[in-house]
Amino acid sequence: MKKMLKKIQKVSVVHKLLKLKMLSTKYRLELTDICCRMITDDGVPVTLDERIWMNKLCEKNASAKAIAESLLCPDYIPHSYE
Repeated sequence: MKKMLKKIQKVSVVHKLLKLKMLSTKYRLELTDICCRMITDDGVPVTLDERIWMNKLCEKNASAKAIAESLLCPDYIPHSYE
């Protein structure tokens, strides 16, 4: 019983860590909206506050950084040493 409880606790910790790395739907949509508005010049301009929010989010969250890079730098091919 104790082994099973320890295994459940380990799974719970791993699940919490994975959940911390995931980006919420709200943040993902907001980030996508900002990036799309940065690409186009015929829509609503991106404010400085939005750019700061996006930058902080990308610094703290690898998933957000990957989304922003894929939208803003689609031709970038990572090297094997990165």
